[in-house]
Amino acid sequence: MRTEIKQLQRRLGTTAVYVTHDQVEAMTMADRVVVMQNGHIEQVAPPIELYEKPANRFVAEFIGAPSMNFLAVTVAENGAEITLASGQRLPVHPDHQPALFPYFGQKVVFGIRPEHTRGATAQETGSQIVSVVQSR
Repeated sequence: MRTEIKQLQRRLGTTAVYVTHDQVEAMTMADRVVVMQNGHIEQVAPPIELYEKPANRFVAEFIGAPSMNFLAVTVAENGAEITLASGQRLPVHPDHQPALFPYFGQKVVFGIRPEHTRGATAQETGSQIVSVVQSR
């Protein structure tokens, strides 16, 4: 049915407004998605932009299954590393340190999607490097 609706809309060359609570349906059918919360628009964007560049934490948590994970961290004064709430320190890749400039010395919340993580062996844990994909 989704395919039929999308084909019909394209064949007629018209704009269609389709309301759904099904995230998969919205992300696969739409050219642009409006994410709303309590009657307020949180973000309007193409599906891939919602996923890769969420406007706020609500959109980041809402889009994707499983949803984005969030970590409370402190950014070092020079942006060279972040410190997790557990006290573990992780170096930030030098190419990504400038993106952290506005947050040097501050406590922030980092969001990371599960597919952007990987398991590490005990030998690797000392050399993990944080790469900033996006900051908002």
